[in-house]
Amino acid sequence: MNQLMVPPRAGGGLTIITAALADYEPAFAIARRCAELRKSLPVTVQNLHTAKMVRATLLPRVDEIYSSWRTLVDMTSAEPRRRIARPEAAEMLGYLFAVLRRNDKGADVASLLTACVEMLADDGALAAAIATKPLPRHPAVLALAIRKIIATAVFPPAPAEIATAMQEIFGRLRMLRSQVWGVFQVAIDAERLAFKEDRAGWALPYTSGKVPSVVACHLVDDSDAEWSGAVNDLIDN
Repeated sequence: MNQLMVPPRAGGGLTIITAALADYEPAFAIARRCAELRKSLPVTVQNLHTAKMVRATLLPRVDEIYSSWRTLVDMTSAEPRRRIARPEAAEMLGYLFAVLRRNDKGADVASLLTACVEMLADDGALAAAIATKPLPRHPAVLALAIRKIIATAVFPPAPAEIATAMQEIFGRLRMLRSQVWGVFQVAIDAERLAFKEDRAGWALPYTSGKVPSVVACHLVDDSDAEWSGAVNDLIDN
């Protein structure tokens, strides 16, 4: 018998959904903080005074901001490091249908579940053939979409509703990624100006041990040989 003909265990699906999101909660929290930080930061860093204020605010946070950005980049990639596996999708969606099917006794839950899993298991060829956008591949996107549907839907969703929810979550994650990068870019601009106009002041947070030297590596423009050399000196010393 096809395993998908029987909805998977609800408890197993909830565990997978929770696990799929647990590792990313810190990145989401940092992204939310970045959205607030952006309101208090200058649009551009035009002078050394502004650069010093920005560095005082952001340097202690750069490592976590950079980590959040890298995480969100991967989650919104067409080829993320983690991809939804068929059994994982079946368990997660099984939990969704187990929660909602009680409201619609006439729904063919097994058929809906099978269709949704097949849609997510597709390698993208079908989407290209019918001129639709490929679905996001990261399991956290599906987990967030399921949470959204449970919070807003009454009846078991059709595959198109799953796809729409996933695309909406994907769009929000891309917006968060953009917000984090906006804050990170301000940090880079401040670092660049401080390096060029006050070399000793630029190096002080690193040489004093207040800020790990890896932060300088995150912010350096590798195309600037002088700046890169100074960062390498920090690491070597």
